[in-house]
Amino acid sequence: VQNPGRKAMWAPVLQGVQGSGKSVLFLALCNVLGPTNAIEVTKARMDSQWNDWAQGRMFLLFEEVDLGVGETAKVVGERLKTLITGETLPLNQRGRDSKDVPNYANCVFLLNDLARFPVSANERRYFVLRCKQQRTEDLVMGKEYWDNVYRLKGELAGGLRFHLMTTALDPEFDATGHAPMTMFRDTAANSAQSPVERIIRNAWASNVMIQKHIVSQRAFEAAVANADLEYGVNTIVKALISLGYTMAPHATKRSETSETEQIW
Repeated sequence: VQNPGRKAMWAPVLQGVQGSGKSVLFLALCNVLGPTNAIEVTKARMDSQWNDWAQGRMFLLFEEVDLGVGETAKVVGERLKTLITGETLPLNQRGRDSKDVPNYANCVFLLNDLARFPVSANERRYFVLRCKQQRTEDLVMGKEYWDNVYRLKGELAGGLRFHLMTTALDPEFDATGHAPMTMFRDTAANSAQSPVERIIRNAWASNVMIQKHIVSQRAFEAAVANADLEYGVNTIVKALISLGYTMAPHATKRSETSETEQIW
């Protein structure tokens, strides 16, 4: 609001139980900025090959975005990376040639469940926060509270704008650096991992056959079995690929058993 046309290089991610009022507050911000400057990015917009909806927008609101897994997660992740940190946006419009346009977008993500939004342990683009309300029984706010909250979308929008325009920013606030670190970012990273990914990460410190740079597939399969998880070879292979491993060109032979063993 105080710096129109300037963008932050990271995005807040707010998680809370459904009904905690996340959407209302951010829709109020959309009213403060004006309908031509803000837009909710629906699943249909994210899935479309056309992205002219993002052109010139200052504020993009994402609700319950699901990054998916595997290649889908990579594709969606790259799209979000461009929106959050790109100085320009490759604009794709129906019936027109693609071109690069200035990217003014500031993104906010609202989630009921962090597990649907995978965040890597080294991620620096997301400022992860959790609402106090994490369970339905936490929603103890009365009618007067909700009446005032909903007024922010209407008759109190001007007052909200004045407050945001006149509130001094903290001197340490850095919109162009890394996102502020929170304990919830690590929670998001852990909850986003599949069970087989957690097994391999935990094994790095204790199993010489499962390391960051080299893995025995047979040892990994044994670790999965020991954890009482029933996953097929295809799932295990996908987990290895998602963690950045590549299959060695030749399997090795174990002399003590004469069995071949795939190394990654």
